[in-house]
Amino acid sequence: MQKSQTQERERKAITQNYPVLRKYLGAVRFDAVIRGFLATATNQGFPVFLAKHSHGHPEWAELAILEEAVMRANEMALPPTAAHNPINLRPSCQLITFNFNTTGLWSSLICDEAPPRAYRLERPCHVLVWRQGERSRMRILGDEEFVRLLDIQKAATAPFHATESDAAYLRGWLDAGLFEPEVAADLAK
Repeated sequence: MQKSQTQERERKAITQNYPVLRKYLGAVRFDAVIRGFLATATNQGFPVFLAKHSHGHPEWAELAILEEAVMRANEMALPPTAAHNPINLRPSCQLITFNFNTTGLWSSLICDEAPPRAYRLERPCHVLVWRQGERSRMRILGDEEFVRLLDIQKAATAPFHATESDAAYLRGWLDAGLFEPEVAADLAK
């Protein structure tokens, strides 16, 4: 009895945490996937399970990863309390790379439109997910901007050295709220 109650709570939590993926798969298929996940009794996360058991649909795992990133960004407290490297990104900033048209699938589903057919991209797609104000945001990044933001993320443990090209990105990063308020004020000077 206890195990079935625990699994029912987990099923409800997964359903609540992945509404876009549920919409993409349909209720029946989504419930079957959850049953498979719960039957494995593993400590791996749901996206990891999907990557291993999606039966030729790797976009399922990517949608789950994006959904988790958006959920984490929404749950981040504002303003962040961490004070580390002077040019650190807000804790809600997450950089993700997708190999499928995941952002197109996501956008269609969010707008209650029929999603396009899933396909592998010619080149990986870099995405930034963050919280701006009270809402999470998502933006596709070019390769150079993605690398520079990765460098800034790494700067929490090593010095960050800005380049001339960073100046071109800085205004957009400031406007998007990627830095903590006091950092943004210093950088805007």
